[in-house]
Amino acid sequence: MQTLEQVKEKVQRILMENYPIRMDKDGDFHINYESAHLFVRVRERTFGENQKDFIVRLFCPLINSFEPTQDLYKWVATEGQDFAFGHVQLILPEGGYPELLFSHTILAVDLDESELLNAVGAVLYTSVELDTELHQKFGGQMFGED
Repeated sequence: MQTLEQVKEKVQRILMENYPIRMDKDGDFHINYESAHLFVRVRERTFGENQKDFIVRLFCPLINSFEPTQDLYKWVATEGQDFAFGHVQLILPEGGYPELLFSHTILAVDLDESELLNAVGAVLYTSVELDTELHQKFGGQMFGED
């Protein structure tokens, strides 16, 4: 059985061979592409009795500091869930600014290079367009610059 460190090393190796990456203070891998800032997080998931596996969560912050309106909630619940790969999440932290993320999660039990790179590409390229569209529609601040 693989360990969390082995899975993280594999993810890091694949990413480094294909993208300029850096690691942030949380231990996530970070990739910039145009206005998109992709974070790749590897975590262990436990379920059942003594069952565990690993997941890779890919997410791009899109906009923050916007007014969470009924139109925004409706968009997140409908159009924001209607992507082939990934979905938009609304984060409402206590005492912080609301934030929209585009995220996608894959299992990493037997992760291969093409699976990871396809997921990275899908999230990055979707987010590059989506952050601008959401900024124009709902205001706030874009996480990255166009």
